[in-house]
Amino acid sequence: MGVMWAEFGLAANPYATDPIPPSEEGDQLLAGRDAELEELLARVRAAGAHPTVEGDDGVGKTSLVSVVCHRLRSEVEQGASSPVFLPLLGEPVQPRAGHSVDLFVERVYLRVATTILGERETLRRRGLRVPDAAEVRDWLRSPIVRGWGAGVNTSPGDTVAGLLGTVDRWLHELFPGPRSGGFVCVADNLAALETAHGARTLLEAIGGPLLDRCGLRWVLCGARGGLRASARLPARLGAPLELGPLADEDVEAAVERRLRRYRTSDDATAPIGPSSFRTLYEVLGRDLREAFTYAEAFSIWLYSREKTAGTPGELDALFEAWLAGRADLHRRETELGNRAWQVFDQLAARRGRCSTGDFEDFGFHTRDAMRTHLAALETQNLVTTLDNHENDKRRRTIVLTPRGWLVRYARGDHRPPRLV
Repeated sequence: MGVMWAEFGLAANPYATDPIPPSEEGDQLLAGRDAELEELLARVRAAGAHPTVEGDDGVGKTSLVSVVCHRLRSEVEQGASSPVFLPLLGEPVQPRAGHSVDLFVERVYLRVATTILGERETLRRRGLRVPDAAEVRDWLRSPIVRGWGAGVNTSPGDTVAGLLGTVDRWLHELFPGPRSGGFVCVADNLAALETAHGARTLLEAIGGPLLDRCGLRWVLCGARGGLRASARLPARLGAPLELGPLADEDVEAAVERRLRRYRTSDDATAPIGPSSFRTLYEVLGRDLREAFTYAEAFSIWLYSREKTAGTPGELDALFEAWLAGRADLHRRETELGNRAWQVFDQLAARRGRCSTGDFEDFGFHTRDAMRTHLAALETQNLVTTLDNHENDKRRRTIVLTPRGWLVRYARGDHRPPRLV
């Protein structure tokens, strides 16, 4: 794939959907999130309730938190922050379906010990009481601890408790009070678990072992409405920072930053420039991840036809034709009755989101009457249902799929939807 991007005069894929890395490069690539970035940093530093971030899949939660972690680490390394909030080394902690709460806790403690050893000199320079390196290494070499890293826990409870107690002691020595700072732990991708019974159990059960633990500062990320859906979630979690879609002008800036970063020459022409990417973003209901996915698909289409050179205007024209062709194909393949089409058009005009509780807004007398037409839309892969209200099916959110937005584009004479 690298050869393909080189043909366009780019060093890497500017439309990659991977989260922005926690680095200076990632900081420079993040666009349109200045207010959210400063607010999340303030929430972490406040040392009160643990921050939470909510938003739709692909909206950029992981990227935002990555840049927050980069900023926090830079402050610690430069000696500019007090108290110290230092992100754990490695990727965000990912809860795994089928794993027990105990194993999740043990994996977090393993990450803490690894960070204590890896950041030993940084912590020492900040004047903190750092545990003996040999003791930490011995702890990490324990066969029981190695099993945690492999997702295995078959050890006696008292043995495990002793190992965890050692890390608790280290944390207390490093961060003796609630205002002393701590390690920043990011629990990401909770959306994968939020519809399962075990996910609620996990979020509610980590209160004592992790959310109350001295020296640990948590940032939890989940789907919109997911972290708030359980009334039994610990009060230690703050009100979610809600992350909405990027503004249209910020999307152009985000793509321009990527193109500027990856251009290998001044005359390189991107397959999709900022203006066309904004159009794509609007057509797909302002889903940034899907817009990047389609931009990559168009780039591959150009490359496979040896159309890697041309003026921006020529490539824009090819993109418009390609997008219209894709949309028209999906429209021709969709079969619905008139009433289902009416529901579809109304849903698209409502930013592609509703629940069956909105049945009166769609002209129905009952939820069941509306469900019949929503089922027809779902059969055609025009909508999908988000299980963000596990215990109340009436409140589950119905959203347009990327295919649905493309069909809407075709039905709208190839004009981006006007969202209300």
